[in-house]
Amino acid sequence: MTKTLKEIAKDREKVYNELLPGKIRDNAYATKIKGITGISAFNEPYPPKDGMGKYRMKIAIDILALDKEKPFLAIELESSPDPQKVMGLFPLYMLTQWIKIRKHNQDLNQYPVEQPFLLLIILPELSDKLVDKWRDLDHKIRELLKLDENKQSNLTDFEICQLKDFQSGLKRLLERNGYQSLI
Repeated sequence: MTKTLKEIAKDREKVYNELLPGKIRDNAYATKIKGITGISAFNEPYPPKDGMGKYRMKIAIDILALDKEKPFLAIELESSPDPQKVMGLFPLYMLTQWIKIRKHNQDLNQYPVEQPFLLLIILPELSDKLVDKWRDLDHKIRELLKLDENKQSNLTDFEICQLKDFQSGLKRLLERNGYQSLI
């Protein structure tokens, strides 16, 4: 089932306001909530340093959480359960070095990604058959990417879940990476 942009916006608001633990929400930003017009990740600083070209890569982030003013968790709400679309997020997040938050078309803050960076991908509701395929794909992605061994990547771990499993998926991701105190 593919979701519309309106449905994704509603889910984003629900995750941010109702499902995100307070310890994380207190230091998090969400696109289209509280005046934030956009959160973008880049592989170069903003603005580009002299002699550097325009951004080679940019992705929009639905929700960004900070730990001591450092980005550590991105939450993506996907409109489609299509594995090809989701797979495209991984190389982009692996190369992310800077994150910029915009409020009313002005840069609010920009942050270098300097510590382990986590990604939580929320899929729309899946049939039982698709859940089994995603479990298998999750295992294959981990084998393929080996994020813990890749020294070129700022992305160190990920979790893929459905909205109804958001809290357990977030808990697993945070526990695996030493953020139990935020749960």
